[in-house]
Amino acid sequence: MAVDRTIAERWARALLEIGDDTHTTERLWDDLRRVADSFRGPGKEAYAALCTPVFTLEERRNVLGTVVRRFGLHPMSANVLGLLLEKGRMEALLLIIEIFGEQADERAGRVRVRVQSAEPLTPALEAEVRAALERRTGKRVVLQTEVAPELLGGMVAHLGGVVYDASLRSRLDRMRSTLLSARLSAEA
Repeated sequence: MAVDRTIAERWARALLEIGDDTHTTERLWDDLRRVADSFRGPGKEAYAALCTPVFTLEERRNVLGTVVRRFGLHPMSANVLGLLLEKGRMEALLLIIEIFGEQADERAGRVRVRVQSAEPLTPALEAEVRAALERRTGKRVVLQTEVAPELLGGMVAHLGGVVYDASLRSRLDRMRSTLLSARLSAEA
């Protein structure tokens, strides 16, 4: 079932207001992000059970109770998840969390940047990359790093819809294209 983005935005905005009112925005974000990460990976079966009407509401409440206990969620986070379940909006949870995170980051003056590198970044290089991105964006940068051996060297930074590619793989690809176009021009 497709999730209506407008509905997810309303829920995310309401979450942000609740977080502001109760001074729990960061805790809500941390709790919900951990749940979303699990639901996208090892906990996807639990998420599927929460979203399907095949199980009774009581059975889904029990599954949610297990999730809440396993993650040690703040009561406010547990209440939000319970309300989503009761209102039949659990299938929108992942999009709600994504939008909530974006709004919370914007309000806090931070931006999340996914950085891929051929090898793990050293703490010094990670600090240097973070500082460069903070100068570029004017915001506090939260780095999410991952190793991508296919890059061969260098790194690629994903900032929203913008990609900064300083990988050896892309340099080699550009060099190859230049050489091929030069060869084709010479043959013509």
